[in-house]
Amino acid sequence: MPRLIDEVRHFDADVVCLQEVDKDWFETLWQPHMGAAGFAGHFALKRGESSSEGVALFVRESAFDVLESRVVALDCATNAPPELGALLRAQPLTAEGMRSLPTAWSTTRSVRPSAA
Repeated sequence: MPRLIDEVRHFDADVVCLQEVDKDWFETLWQPHMGAAGFAGHFALKRGESSSEGVALFVRESAFDVLESRVVALDCATNAPPELGALLRAQPLTAEGMRSLPTAWSTTRSVRPSAA
């Protein structure tokens, strides 16, 4: 796994998004290594009691200030947050499909730090 972390870090990205990440691997491997490289990490489990994996999002702290981080369940078609409401009303088949998804979407709201 360290080779995979090296590969991800080699891209020198400011934002890294990963899916199908095991929670234990996030906590014991990804978070410590990416944290040491200057990234803030966020993790969201897939929805469901038996799931031990989810999505991970890393944001380089020197490039962005994370203002907010939240998890949105993709089965939220019935209780969609406002920013998804218009999309789901315009795309009823998308809304129908989302109701059956056992996963989550992790989102952060970031801004570039001011050059003060």
